[in-house]
Amino acid sequence: MSIPDHIRAIFGFGQGARQSGQAQQRETVRQREREQALRPCIADHATLDTLIAETGYGAFAEDLHRNASACVYFFDLDDAPEAPLGATRFGGLPDLSPGTDWPVSPAGAPLSFLAQIALQDVAETSLPTGLLSFFAGDWDTMDRSFPIRVLHQPTGTPLERRARPVDIDAFDCPHTARLHPIEARIAPGLSFPEYDIDWIGRLETDATDGADYDALEEGLYHRAEVAAGIAR
Repeated sequence: MSIPDHIRAIFGFGQGARQSGQAQQRETVRQREREQALRPCIADHATLDTLIAETGYGAFAEDLHRNASACVYFFDLDDAPEAPLGATRFGGLPDLSPGTDWPVSPAGAPLSFLAQIALQDVAETSLPTGLLSFFAGDWDTMDRSFPIRVLHQPTGTPLERRARPVDIDAFDCPHTARLHPIEARIAPGLSFPEYDIDWIGRLETDATDGADYDALEEGLYHRAEVAAGIAR
């Protein structure tokens, strides 16, 4: 699932869901995401070794370890309408320092606030401390290009919850200008090639007798829905 698709899955039913059917759909999505957030991800190479042994993929052990990349997983948890200033979350209103301008597109339209990450939640990385705030424009453009801005506010910077500068209809992408605030949990882990069709195909077709590809795939890709990953 692409990041835009995943964001739509998380927030799509929360944008002014005026009809009861839409509200029920959104709660169904939220319940599924809560359940996924409790599932274990592949946290390290020792966890990967356990999965390899359980699924009978010992012949591919070296290949699987070589294709594993260190990352951090972001799991969305519960609604967070009153999240503390500077907390990691998706959606809602951004926490910005006084005087920081709301990011805009090249045409001057405000970008949608997508998420913020308290970097102290991301353990064992070389990232600086503080808060990262992510903004983006309309990703449904014909040429598939859209403006992105990431702001870094160092630890100790005063923060305020910033109101939207203009009406939603004036944003670069009105459909994503009002995303529902969701609490997020961060965990270190390993990620694997998701779009390398040749590599995935070899895992399935070249497996030895008794190997369980479906269980391997479930372990590698579906123990947790990933909203984003940062390579370490």
